[in-house]
Amino acid sequence: MNENPVQYAVLASHRMVLLDVFLPALVVVAVITLLVRLPAILSRESSLAPGSTGLIAAFACLGLVIGILTGASMTPVVGSLLPALLTLLGALLAYMFGKESLADWRPAIPYCLIALMLSALYGIFMGGTIRGTEQRNADTQHAADLYYEKVDLEVARQKRLDSLKPPASQCAQPCKKQ
Repeated sequence: MNENPVQYAVLASHRMVLLDVFLPALVVVAVITLLVRLPAILSRESSLAPGSTGLIAAFACLGLVIGILTGASMTPVVGSLLPALLTLLGALLAYMFGKESLADWRPAIPYCLIALMLSALYGIFMGGTIRGTEQRNADTQHAADLYYEKVDLEVARQKRLDSLKPPASQCAQPCKKQ
């Protein structure tokens, strides 16, 4: 069987993303959606549209993605991305409030915003954890590289120099001139 270590490394990284990021994100979205939807379910006079749970879940997903991008980013691109996403969100909500054909969805908008904010907050912490892990891994790799450069290479260099020197028994006797 042809075993390719690069292929296994790629599969392992996909498995890590699936188990460490994607599945916890789905659980967080489901829990936040249910927590936000719970007061409307428990109240006797629920005026939410039948498909509002999906809309709340979509806003929770959006909030989680915004939070993870914000928390995990080490660059100032978040300063440009976040206002653009929030502007898009504001325009969408203003459209939903203003359009008469979407009047049934208006009661769900506060629930959507609560889900967005809660999941964004959790996503920021989740992204910060991802960033911290990546930073620790980079620091560990940097330390290993420095050790290799300063210690391992110097030892190998000294061994190579020692192997090029003539044996000590040859140098101990004075050489006769011919």
